[in-house]
Amino acid sequence: MSLTNACTEVGAVINRARSLFATSPEPPIAAGAAAAALRRAAEGSVGARSQMSTLSGDLIDQHAAFVARSAPALTASAQADVAVGSQLQNAALLTRSGASQLDALAAENRATTAAAAGARSPAAQRAVLTALKGQVSRAQAIVGSAQQAATQLAAGIRTARYRAPTGGPGPDDQIVDADAKKRGGIQLVDNRTGPAPAAPPQPGQPFAPGDPFVGDPRFGQWENVPPPPPYVGTPPPLKPETRRFPDDTPLKVGPTTGMYTPGKTWIGDIDPPMVKGEEEYRFRMSGQQATTITRMVNDNGGWHQQRWVQNLYEYQRNTSYSVSGDIGLRGIDGQGGDFGGLPPIQTIDHDWKPISLPQIAVLSANNAGTTYYLPDGCGGTIKFDGGVSIDPGAPPSIPVMRRPR
Repeated sequence: MSLTNACTEVGAVINRARSLFATSPEPPIAAGAAAAALRRAAEGSVGARSQMSTLSGDLIDQHAAFVARSAPALTASAQADVAVGSQLQNAALLTRSGASQLDALAAENRATTAAAAGARSPAAQRAVLTALKGQVSRAQAIVGSAQQAATQLAAGIRTARYRAPTGGPGPDDQIVDADAKKRGGIQLVDNRTGPAPAAPPQPGQPFAPGDPFVGDPRFGQWENVPPPPPYVGTPPPLKPETRRFPDDTPLKVGPTTGMYTPGKTWIGDIDPPMVKGEEEYRFRMSGQQATTITRMVNDNGGWHQQRWVQNLYEYQRNTSYSVSGDIGLRGIDGQGGDFGGLPPIQTIDHDWKPISLPQIAVLSANNAGTTYYLPDGCGGTIKFDGGVSIDPGAPPSIPVMRRPR
């Protein structure tokens, strides 16, 4: 296959990936206004009931019953509107982000195609092939991360409940007893009393659609946010919390990659460089960080807030430099020599330095063919190859809604 054909096929792969993303998605802007209108309707109903509480009669009783049914339903619908609007906003951001990345990748492919036309030497041609392989890997990573994020967005939308939070069938459920028939009154089936409504959740940032690691149980977990104490107005925002593990915590260090040459462009021992540099990485899980990324989940008919707790990682990088071939050296005695027989110069890294998951993914993408091992915290490993995790992650859990007891 010629270089031109290879460039054309890679360009077609990128174009197919780009076709999965809309050209210019518009984020929804009406969800917040609709939610505010529903809240005003609920507040207006409750306010009208308060104003009529000093009156009596069948009509007043029926109006109070109507408000008792409709106000919770309106409030629940407002909350659902906010949740759905946030998820749709994230979907639009996800689409724009994927489209932008693939547009940049397509431009890079066009530049590579232009360079391939003038590649005459074997080294130049190998460099073109290496660039094309990296472009395919990055296109796959963009699509894969978008699919994971889209799955989580869909799960979030499914949790929206346009009904009263008590779990009742709806505001129209009513029974009429014998006395009510005489006076034309009604009695509610689910007319109940209970604790005061839960405090509003602490403000956080919405789910990050461009981050494929948020929501993946291999790289963290969701934890419940304790309800804040009573506040006048909006509770204070969440703050990140770092929780480091002790240095001697077991099962937190992964195996090394083994020595490899970063950015290798030659094949086998054909035309190797005079000085060859190698490196190897080792990672450990150093702790966790409770982030400000939040979601709302429904359990047993009630809503509560959760925040994403991200695993933290650190790395060690060992290096080795060796000389191959004949490199002339003029000694002090005037005799010639070479460095070819010298042993490699090795550096062992004893310090742990922080590194993020996106940085690990970029490192893996730049060194396709090398497998990087992250500890999973339980004695196993999570493998990265070609910029993506090659281990199938567990699908994101979907909150289960059950009728209240």
